[in-house]
Amino acid sequence: AEGNRPARAVVVDLFETAAEQVVRLRHARDEPEGELPEDVHVLAPSDEGRGTTIEGVVTVHRFQYRPISLVRGLAYGSGIVANLKRHPWLWLQVPLFSVSMLLALRRLIRTEQPNVIHAHWILPQGLIAVLTKYLYKVPVIVTAHGADAFAFRGQLVTRLKRFALVKSHAWTANTRAT
Repeated sequence: AEGNRPARAVVVDLFETAAEQVVRLRHARDEPEGELPEDVHVLAPSDEGRGTTIEGVVTVHRFQYRPISLVRGLAYGSGIVANLKRHPWLWLQVPLFSVSMLLALRRLIRTEQPNVIHAHWILPQGLIAVLTKYLYKVPVIVTAHGADAFAFRGQLVTRLKRFALVKSHAWTANTRAT
């Protein structure tokens, strides 16, 4: 932590419940080099409603990105990549999802003043986190997963992924293949 400021982290992720994140954080805590910040906040899309919950050591902030909850969601289920492949019309939710996440992340940064942002997935989380880095000067770590590293191709997507990785302070991969 810097000076007297407590260590805080914001994790931008997709997960079914905060329990999965807690397991990851507890695993990190058991590793000698892995220390948990005093305050961990997870920003994740809402599947039903939105709100903030505290689950163990994690405060989960969920953001709403669908105007109508009866409409099938982009996130969850099989995951964004699989959902987009199975239901191409879900691409219509991508702009709403991205803008909603950006606004929610900005709000979370202003209220929690994190020391670091750890974005799981290059797109869209890593890109959005890197963009907010320029406004709030918070270091960003991006974790690449196989699905986002290999699923989407094309010149624009490749440039966006490269930008997110190059402009982050550090990046990691969850497998050797990634």
